[in-house]
Amino acid sequence: METQEWRIRFRGEPGGGGVAYARGHQFAVGDPVSFDPLHSRITALEYLLAALAADLAGSLRRLAPRHRIVINDLEVAVKGMTDRPLVFLGVVGEEGEAGLDRIEVKVYVETGSSAEEVRTLWQGALRVSAIARMLGGSTRLELELRTA
Repeated sequence: METQEWRIRFRGEPGGGGVAYARGHQFAVGDPVSFDPLHSRITALEYLLAALAADLAGSLRRLAPRHRIVINDLEVAVKGMTDRPLVFLGVVGEEGEAGLDRIEVKVYVETGSSAEEVRTLWQGALRVSAIARMLGGSTRLELELRTA
């Protein structure tokens, strides 16, 4: 199989943020990060965390039929944390690099299958989750699966 590539184009706007273009779609992106809960746009960091959640959920749903598992309900909660928030803001004198120290992921999945079957599905989803694998190489990922 040939190498696959994905392309995004981004046009920055005066005052921050901008618009990202992927294939025939576009979406607004706010600042790289914001500590303001009323920030007017979804930040780049929030899109990254959402992409991780969507990747894990999508991987579970895609692999479930191969394991003969029917997913009745699925939710992924993601929380990214840093111990160095002032580095994000570029405060003079702050040490270290901007980045998340850890990402907590809680996956809630309801199926009629046994916990062991769902854990096997989960391990398969983690193997094919490109975003989880990428982020796990640079950030501590704390992954938790909860079944019902």
